[in-house]
Amino acid sequence: MAGVVVLFFFLPNMMAHMQAQGLPTEAISGGVMYGAALAGVLFVGILCFFIARGNNVARWVWAVFTAYGFISAIGGMGMTFGISPLFGVIGIALQLLTIASVVLLFMPVSTAWFKAVKQAKLAS
Repeated sequence: MAGVVVLFFFLPNMMAHMQAQGLPTEAISGGVMYGAALAGVLFVGILCFFIARGNNVARWVWAVFTAYGFISAIGGMGMTFGISPLFGVIGIALQLLTIASVVLLFMPVSTAWFKAVKQAKLAS
């Protein structure tokens, strides 16, 4: 979610960078980008809700999207730093925090918690 907040601050820089690369202005709509960012916040919020309720599938979905995001971030690192060095540094920090969240979700203590929640649901 922090990445979406950062996007709101750097959106004008991103649009200027895309225009400098020759994209037509019609192809770059702030409304579409803001809408996609809000959809991302909603999706992450829903995933976090289900993870907090002990849903193991949501934990795996979070891990898969984190892996995909990390691979995508590596490919887009040049553009990220081209927009703003601060944007690049924040992007790296957010990727590291997201990876840390996946590591924490799959630690033995967390796995035991997910199993305990599942057992409690089956027992009731």
